[in-house]
Amino acid sequence: MFPSLLQIPVHPTSGILAVFVALNYCNVVHIAGFGYPSSKNQQQPIHYYGYNTMKSMKNSYHDLNHEAEALKRLEDSGAILYLHPHI
Repeated sequence: MFPSLLQIPVHPTSGILAVFVALNYCNVVHIAGFGYPSSKNQQQPIHYYGYNTMKSMKNSYHDLNHEAEALKRLEDSGAILYLHPHI
């Protein structure tokens, strides 16, 4: 009856949780492997292992767009530094 109330729960990935834990202990956290591809590139692998793609995350409990935005804000503030080129 109220479709807006029936939302799929969203959970953070273990990677973003690790970043936030590290931020509690370190002034700056260096990260690698968080190069989320754009939503238009559904075939690009999203892990350093295996063959999972953005398409495979479509119905998952993770909101990778939200995580990418959070990482961008952390990068802009100087709290995290990427160890590789990223999007």
